[in-house]
Amino acid sequence: MMRERIVRIIPLAGFILTLIGLTASFLSFRTYLEHAKTTYCGFGEGSCTFLYSVPEAKILGIHFSLLAPIYFSIISVLHLFYYLREEPRVKLALALLYFSGLAFVPYLINVEYTYSTVCLYCTIMHIVILANSMIFAYSLIKQG
Repeated sequence: MMRERIVRIIPLAGFILTLIGLTASFLSFRTYLEHAKTTYCGFGEGSCTFLYSVPEAKILGIHFSLLAPIYFSIISVLHLFYYLREEPRVKLALALLYFSGLAFVPYLINVEYTYSTVCLYCTIMHIVILANSMIFAYSLIKQG
């Protein structure tokens, strides 16, 4: 009984975390578009605006600040579907998205480290991706 409740709460917890990541990704994207010089975003030698201008902030010519809102939007929708109906295909899609996002986190942290700058929005998104991946892996283990 308790196990079933925990497994049922996991998609909701993931959805809430994803909304936090989605908010941070939209703020990051807005900062990128406006070339805003925020005092609360970058820590270290640079700023978020500086970090957004480095060549490593793009993949295949697409800026990460554009990919992040798309990534978190897709995960948000999938979480709602998964919470309402535990569809195996949705679960597989979530697993692929979580673990592909998890693969990017070390790369993004390395970019921040290389340029001695910590982006607050990026850090929030990294934490959300790590937490959601751990929660999702836990749910996979508990469901068997």
